[in-house]
Amino acid sequence: MTDKTLLKIFLILLFSLAPLIASADTFQGPFTQLGISVSKTKTQVDFPNWFRTDIDDTSVNGKVTAGYAHNFGRFALAGQLYYTLGKQESGSTTQRYHESEEVSTLSFELNNSWGIELQPGIVFNDTTLIYLSIGYARTTGEWVLTRPYYQDHYSDHVDFDGYSLGAGIKQQLTYISPHLYAFAEVQKTWYEEEAAPATIAQSSFVDYYKPELLQATIGIGWHF
Repeated sequence: MTDKTLLKIFLILLFSLAPLIASADTFQGPFTQLGISVSKTKTQVDFPNWFRTDIDDTSVNGKVTAGYAHNFGRFALAGQLYYTLGKQESGSTTQRYHESEEVSTLSFELNNSWGIELQPGIVFNDTTLIYLSIGYARTTGEWVLTRPYYQDHYSDHVDFDGYSLGAGIKQQLTYISPHLYAFAEVQKTWYEEEAAPATIAQSSFVDYYKPELLQATIGIGWHF
């Protein structure tokens, strides 16, 4: 099932249930969140005149968020800024350089990942909110090329811009505090392909990277 199909199913369920939803004053005002994410990062790597492949890996990260929300009857709208704590590994690949004896390993990871999101949603039964999210994302990728045959390695950074789509649910923990809630969300982020100039053994190359990220997050939040 594709990402577009999942999004269509979610939208159909969301708006078919809208008439059953009660108006609520919860989930309004400034808020902050702390979550734990499982992130699967896949990157298309293109070394012209050498190889083209996909690499991927899975990481566990922290995620901190701050934002503001407002309700319009049963409908809600929030804006938020998030930052991902830690690196998001994207794996590695080992390639032989043409017909030579040189075998090199390339690894790639994302760091300093953040984004801005707009989240329309619907409030259920005064305590539950379901929402969609669409946003702008930015991250920094680091590649490392290791050449055991020559006993050397090279590395550099490249910045990526992209966009994200997601969906989630928030549940007030009223038995603890009317300000406290738990949340769970899934988000897919697509970054634009970027060129990464490199100088390896005094030779200049231009390599290309295109990461994408699938992230599931659970955590707690606080409305002020």
